[in-house]
Amino acid sequence: MIITGKQIALKIAKDNDIDKKFCIQFVKEFFDIVTNEIKSGENVTITGFGQFQSFISPARPYHTPDGKEGICAEKRKIKFFAGDKLKDYLEN
Repeated sequence: MIITGKQIALKIAKDNDIDKKFCIQFVKEFFDIVTNEIKSGENVTITGFGQFQSFISPARPYHTPDGKEGICAEKRKIKFFAGDKLKDYLEN
């Protein structure tokens, strides 16, 4: 399933009888905060949901089957670890 931030916001607004524009802006700000923290190298933990860990994958050499060689630049990557409450919910 693919779900957009707007769809999340509209579902929250409908289920809780809250203004749609407010919910859309809230969800956008939420994702902006999480994204900016990860981009700056911080880990983000959402209690009960999980943790996004930001790390830099070091530069490394590569070889292709057709004989090309080069260096992959270092890249910022993300790992997600589900929290205990999310794991328990998914197991039941």
